[in-house]
Amino acid sequence: MCPSNFVKKSERKAAEEEKFTNLYVKNLVDGMKEDLLEEIFSRYGKVFSVVIMKDGKGSSRCFGFVNFQSPDDAKKALEAMNGVQLGTIFEGRFLYVAVAQRKEDCCKELQNYYVQNTPIRSGIYSCIAHDRTGSYHTHASEQCWD
Repeated sequence: MCPSNFVKKSERKAAEEEKFTNLYVKNLVDGMKEDLLEEIFSRYGKVFSVVIMKDGKGSSRCFGFVNFQSPDDAKKALEAMNGVQLGTIFEGRFLYVAVAQRKEDCCKELQNYYVQNTPIRSGIYSCIAHDRTGSYHTHASEQCWD
């Protein structure tokens, strides 16, 4: 799972119609317990499950997932909790809350984003090369190598 890209409220169309119940939450501190995270998010509705991801040693990876029973409750929590700073529990960190996505879906979105926003789309690469005098220059070519 990974977060979805940020979309301005004015640009949201399909995202508003999309029904989701699972939220991705990051910027948690190492000592955050699942019970406390559930208590915080249950203000917005019935929480189905909470998980904080841990590494091989059992230490928090500082992110987790909160799954609501109702899409409306999940939407309320997303809107209310994203960007919230919750006192000393979070050591002054701001929560990042987003709709959780399957890893495959997220990777496809990121690939599409980078393909569309990279100036190398046309197959022409801008290379930095040096000549025998030691000076550097850029040039466009079909391939990049020294």
